[in-house]
Amino acid sequence: MDPSRKREILDALRRNIKSIIKTRNESNDKCAKFAAYCIEDAFEGRLSNGLASNSKKSTLIFNAFRIQTSGIFTNLVIGLSLLHCLSIFVLESGDLNGSLHYASVIFNIVTYTVYILDVVLKMSYEGFKEYMKHDWQRIYCISIVIMVVEFGFNHGNYFAYSNFLRPVIGTLRSRSARRFFTCCKQMVPKLSQALIPLVCGILCLLYCVFVVYSM
Repeated sequence: MDPSRKREILDALRRNIKSIIKTRNESNDKCAKFAAYCIEDAFEGRLSNGLASNSKKSTLIFNAFRIQTSGIFTNLVIGLSLLHCLSIFVLESGDLNGSLHYASVIFNIVTYTVYILDVVLKMSYEGFKEYMKHDWQRIYCISIVIMVVEFGFNHGNYFAYSNFLRPVIGTLRSRSARRFFTCCKQMVPKLSQALIPLVCGILCLLYCVFVVYSM
């Protein structure tokens, strides 16, 4: 190699060595952070919509994911759901008068606002189609819509036909409860396939015994 060309290359390397090292360090940091996200997703049981996949999206979407999956927001939703359920027993059904009525209305508005925010945040990083693919998320969203619509139509009166849906929110928002829901969903068809012939056999046996004793 020509000595002048060699000196030119060495001078260029000396001038850019800091930026090269900085770029490489930034790349290594990104790879390490992505690997940490993958490990955290594995421990949390997340699949395609976890920290790793959402870290590649925009900052707004990633922040929406971090808020929606944070322990504080999760506990807020579950806590409001628990209070929402307990309010059925604390307050008397029927019309509420005065400050108690307004307190009930405000509490319901705050509760439903948090529920809707929870759905909106999750849809923002999953997408509507992906969100609706999951059975428990469809039930979760439909339950909220029914409660909100009925609350709007009954003008804030306490009594509501959708009160039985209140425990659904806290139950499905809890990861352990969702696992139980998934297990039940998988067990019921298999149990029904095994139990239906057994029940039919027992009924036939009882019918035969009844016929024999009636003769």
